[in-house]
Amino acid sequence: MNQREMMLPQITLGWELEATHRASVHVPGVEVGHDGSVDGEGLEYRIRKEHVTNVAKSLGCLRAIATDPALTVNASCGFHVHLGLANRSRRLHDWAQWFVQLAREVETDAFKAVPPSRTDNAYCRSWRVNPESIGALQYHPSKHCNRDRYQWVNPVEVFRPGGIRTVEIRLMGATARYTWLLSWISVCRLMAMSSWALIFDASRLEKEKKNLQESFKLVRDSFILPDVPKKVAAKTAVFLASKAGLLEPFGKPLEKLQERERIMQYHAREESTDSRAWRNVLERMSQEFEAARSNARVYPPLPAHGYCVGDTVQVTSPTQDGGVEVGHRYRVTALNPDNSQPIGVIAPINNPWWVAANCVRLIDRVRS
Repeated sequence: MNQREMMLPQITLGWELEATHRASVHVPGVEVGHDGSVDGEGLEYRIRKEHVTNVAKSLGCLRAIATDPALTVNASCGFHVHLGLANRSRRLHDWAQWFVQLAREVETDAFKAVPPSRTDNAYCRSWRVNPESIGALQYHPSKHCNRDRYQWVNPVEVFRPGGIRTVEIRLMGATARYTWLLSWISVCRLMAMSSWALIFDASRLEKEKKNLQESFKLVRDSFILPDVPKKVAAKTAVFLASKAGLLEPFGKPLEKLQERERIMQYHAREESTDSRAWRNVLERMSQEFEAARSNARVYPPLPAHGYCVGDTVQVTSPTQDGGVEVGHRYRVTALNPDNSQPIGVIAPINNPWWVAANCVRLIDRVRS
């Protein structure tokens, strides 16, 4: 087998989003038409055909339209995905036939991953009730004359003369929630990838079937089940888009969401770290304060003359009693504020002599 032939070709991406009320924005690359099966204004937004090979452009335009607050949809609205093999014509019919075979295999799970209004809809019919091989059918050049056009996987454009050579997946609808649409596109693209692989190895059918069933179940659990947090649904979209190879060409379709989440986690982590650091600082300061307070000594206020017991003073002028010598140093041993000579000092004979405050000066103070 030619390895180059087996390589997955570029998968194009087109889409149609039906709406009951017009979006407030004009998105370059998107055209709008009318569909008589849709309520309200009966609008159908679709990516221009020149952009289907640019997956980033196609998804970016879809997000701009789907997230516009003015756009409204209801149960009459469908969302159709068109997948093709770019300029590849060889094996195109084989690919489309395997696509329909996979649709039959995973149909039950696919129908559980879309809004209930789509599961009993004349515009997206089941393949399980139509066992015919599509390759043996005759297709009319006019797409409106082909009965398989409204199957949930529509291969008519691959087989009819003059067709646009895409497989259309019509099952999704009744929502403009971008993460849901992105998840759905991702699973459709996984079907396209599996269909290509089965061309060269049919024994992979059960493996590819199981992978697709798990992907559809993930969509159902994230968007159909009630009370699923939006963050969980967004992560599902990111996971499936990554699995389908859509993150890289689109530059990460939920990059803003991921960046916002990363920033929030960073700030939460930093805030937690800062809080712990501040708590540690406060605890340490409190401990130091308590230790300092327990070791602190409360000193009485100094008397008016400014001396206290324990001071070392030097006599600067003759005293009234003459018991001390000018220029000598003495230790203050007693105070008597009521005395005209309030300072008691130890003289050489170890008896206190009372001197006036203006007769001495402070040399040293040791407070214990």
